[in-house]
Amino acid sequence: STDQSLCFNSAKEAESGAEVTEISQFFSPEQVVRLTGSNAELGRLEEQAKGNATLHFASPLTLVDGGLLKAQLPLALDETTKATANTLFKLNLPSNLSVWSGTSVSAKDTRGSGVKVFTRGLAYAGVRNVLMSLWLQPEAERVAELVEFYRGRQQGLNQAQSLRKAQLISLSKDPALKSWAAFQLIGPGR
Repeated sequence: STDQSLCFNSAKEAESGAEVTEISQFFSPEQVVRLTGSNAELGRLEEQAKGNATLHFASPLTLVDGGLLKAQLPLALDETTKATANTLFKLNLPSNLSVWSGTSVSAKDTRGSGVKVFTRGLAYAGVRNVLMSLWLQPEAERVAELVEFYRGRQQGLNQAQSLRKAQLISLSKDPALKSWAAFQLIGPGR
């Protein structure tokens, strides 16, 4: 959509290759910012979040209960210091949507504590909606579902409607829960 930009953030360029390529097609080149490697530091991310950016994180991140606030995020405070989940509470990321496509939740976290702390930290940072994966899908399925999500956004659907449409498309291809239900939207969905 013409009034939005997209900020990809990945600790390593290789972790976001196909994802960046496929999703970028819904934005004009000047609307896409790629923060990878040493450019993925939080100061640059906070600068990008000041506009109407969707913040998209493609790096793997496992959320486990117990010590989550000290868990290392795929972000950098600077070139030598890594961010922890506790860092989220101190950030300024005023954006409507943050997509975390490489997250997975520990099966031992039956109360969802990891998701609660993580999304609460993003909410304190100013993120209104968080779209995150609860488990890792095969890359082709994950990217296909994300492409459909962004296609829905391009067509004017809100986040909740876009996710529902993407999930229904994935469900029509394979009814197995693991193939269509990995993504969860937390927030008002608009």
